Amino acid sequence: MLCAGVDIGSVATKVVVRDDREQRVLASAVRASGWDPRQAGEQCLADALEAASLERSDLEALVVTGYGRTLWPEESRVVTELTCLFHGVRETVPGVRTAFDVGGQDSKVLALDARGELVDFVVNDRCAAGTGRFLELSGQRLGLTAAELGQLATQASETVPLSNVCAVFAESEVVGLLARGVDRSAIARGLCEAVAQQLLALAGRLPRTAPLALTGGVAYNAGVCAALERALEEPVAVPADPQLVVALGAAILASEKE
Repeated sequence: MLCAGVDIGSVATKVVVRDDREQRVLASAVRASGWDPRQAGEQCLADALEAASLERSDLEALVVTGYGRTLWPEESRVVTELTCLFHGVRETVPGVRTAFDVGGQDSKVLALDARGELVDFVVNDRCAAGTGRFLELSGQRLGLTAAELGQLATQASETVPLSNVCAVFAESEVVGLLARGVDRSAIARGLCEAVAQQLLALAGRLPRTAPLALTGGVAYNAGVCAALERALEEPVAVPADPQLVVALGAAILASEKE
């Protein structure tokens, strides 16, 4: 059964095409969501199908998720992002008990039991603190992309704790630190640690049981991964394609009956 999962996020749109019979991913694609998320989803799906040498008519099932899921044609099956994340992270990190997911505009924490069932979850979708947007805005003040910020953070010999985790106020604080001559790597590490601390605060009362995993676009950020491991005092697994985990979960669900 050939299935596709379409994850239309606030920043990026991701598609995974999967062969359910062979239990393998045939192709994937990523595009910026831009101003027209539905169009981004259609184009991203076309990209993935082309990479798999398939036609749209070859697909037997499709699930749409993410912020833009309601913009997709009504006949499509729509599933919440949280449900897709749950199925995707179980597939990519077998045995995972705690999953942190950080995207462009939101963050989530999932707690699973020993059987792999979802126990509880929390979501932050109202504030940019602890998200990719936070790193993007702060990185701009350092003259860095979010990825460059993460790499620089891993080279720091010291850190500068930030007093503000609000994306807007953190920008101002970064400007002030630069004006005082504070090393950029120390600031970068402080920003990554701020994201890690926000994730721990978000998790709150949830059990944080190992094995742990980090997914979402921010999982590509080496500085955040290192900061989260320091904060948790545990290794954190990152799937090979952390940005595609939700789309993969959607593709897996597409093969199942509603």
